[in-house]
Amino acid sequence: MSILRTNQIQDTGTNVAANISGGTVSFTNTPLTSTRPAFMARGYASLRASGAATINSLTINSNNQIVLFDDVPVNIGNHFNNTTGIFTVPVAGVYHVSYHLGKKAANGKYIQVGLFLTGSDDTALGYITQWSGQDGSYGMYDTTGASVIVNASASQQFALTLTQTNTNWTTPDTTKEYFSFSAYLIG
Repeated sequence: MSILRTNQIQDTGTNVAANISGGTVSFTNTPLTSTRPAFMARGYASLRASGAATINSLTINSNNQIVLFDDVPVNIGNHFNNTTGIFTVPVAGVYHVSYHLGKKAANGKYIQVGLFLTGSDDTALGYITQWSGQDGSYGMYDTTGASVIVNASASQQFALTLTQTNTNWTTPDTTKEYFSFSAYLIG
């Protein structure tokens, strides 16, 4: 049997060190938590080209179109692809996923928003679906949003969709502060 004895371990590339003294290990120059995958995208830019899309090996209803965004101010690990509108889970764990949407009603039009998060989601409704108002009042503001906790596997995908089934459907306000989609690893 071999025994390795040391009182310090240091990574010269990151200047992180572990000091060992009296059976206690202490670290210097380290963050309090490890880097956690996260993203936040905001501002309705457009919908991905219409037609059926595949998320988590599930072909979603062609009325559901994946949203693309104007701005991605947070993308730790670069796991959100704004060309496809899909976040790919890099590390298995529990994730918090949310969206917020604001719109100005236009003659009773409404919005259906879907979060597609797992391979067993309903192909038309996703993991969770919400509608925002159809009150018929032109110029009225309306909002909707949702937050969910998902136990995800590595390579699982998250996407936000808008449903476009008829002329009563509309899109969100294009001001970036009115629309967001985010996810982050809790643990």
